[in-house]
Amino acid sequence: MMKNYLFPVNFKKAGRILFIPFLVLAVFQNKITLEIPVFALLSDKLFGGAESLNVLRNNIIDEIAYIGLIVSLIFIAFSKEKDEDEYINQIRANSLVWALLVNYTILILEIIFIYGIPFLYVLNINLFSILILYIIKFNIALYSFRKSGAHEE
Repeated sequence: MMKNYLFPVNFKKAGRILFIPFLVLAVFQNKITLEIPVFALLSDKLFGGAESLNVLRNNIIDEIAYIGLIVSLIFIAFSKEKDEDEYINQIRANSLVWALLVNYTILILEIIFIYGIPFLYVLNINLFSILILYIIKFNIALYSFRKSGAHEE
């Protein structure tokens, strides 16, 4: 018996609802401040060296935005379809492999051609790109499958 680790169908709608405000928060994170004391396993100060296991004051808006984006994208990507079956599971698997290959191909190109601080910005985007690529590929493949009428046989 195969385990199914997918979320219930209604998580997809919740993910879509959560995605928009967290995306806006991520885009405007430099304009909003919520500075509080946080525990840091590892941190560094500009020109000050690395520190470990300490409490520091930090603007947590970017952490909130990134965690919200990741959770919402996971809800969208890994929620069941209303008509979930073995073929849709196959579409999921193929889409996931495709997204991994495309994502890491793009990452290799970024490593070769992007340097300095812009590379860090690109890595931030890369945190979400595998989920976004998977969602796009899965939905296109699912749309094509349903449009073909093959699922009705």
